[in-house]
Amino acid sequence: MKRVTCKPLPWALVLAAFLSAVGSASEPTRHASQPSRTAWIREQVSRSNADFVSPDPAIVKVLLMTPSGAVPGSGSGRVLECSGAVISPSKVITAAHCLIDARGEWIPGRLLVVPGLDGWRREPWGRFEVTSAVEEGFDYETGANDIAVLTVGRNALGERIGDLTGWFERSRERPGRDVQGYAGSVGWQHHESCASLRYREKTIEHDCFTPKGTSGSPVFFVDESTGATWIVAINSRVQDGLSVATRLRGAMWDFVEREVQGDP
Repeated sequence: MKRVTCKPLPWALVLAAFLSAVGSASEPTRHASQPSRTAWIREQVSRSNADFVSPDPAIVKVLLMTPSGAVPGSGSGRVLECSGAVISPSKVITAAHCLIDARGEWIPGRLLVVPGLDGWRREPWGRFEVTSAVEEGFDYETGANDIAVLTVGRNALGERIGDLTGWFERSRERPGRDVQGYAGSVGWQHHESCASLRYREKTIEHDCFTPKGTSGSPVFFVDESTGATWIVAINSRVQDGLSVATRLRGAMWDFVEREVQGDP
């Protein structure tokens, strides 16, 4: 397991980066403090597939503001963008490759998550600073185990992200086929239900449109009767014309559950 504690960058570097970019465990029960997501889900399932929808508050944009030279060929610094999802009061799940370079090292920088960002770039709950990140067994070359869990600090009012947005449950077995994340080319959430999925032991191959920026977005199942949403995999890469997502099974299930259960 590899864990990193996130340290804020000097503000000059943050500004420069911003301007340059202008298992064995049982399935858990819902946290008692989980805000209701039923109304939002019922509104969305009535819409057509492959439609740009109102932002799900528990889907986040992940921003890694890197200093000069942190990313080869980046010059004065970059803002690296991915997607993620809230999975407990202060935990967010995303793709490990968004944070780790080809040498297997954490990319330095200031790491933020923005929940519910909409097409007008409005940030209803502001930005939350990530205090630490952890992955387990990620292989950059093969893309295996492409999952990271972020611990998110409280905002200026002392609020936890999940208490504001609600969060996704997790499942090893449910047949998820919905994908939602932040496409970097458009800047707001894109939702789609996949027509074709192929389940492997550790991955799901699907035909949903997953452009740059949607790495780390969840593949999930919607229970229309209760409004609950269950993550089954995390989008990782495109291979042989299909999108590949890392399943929450085996070692990845155990890893994620350990991180979540440590979040009271």
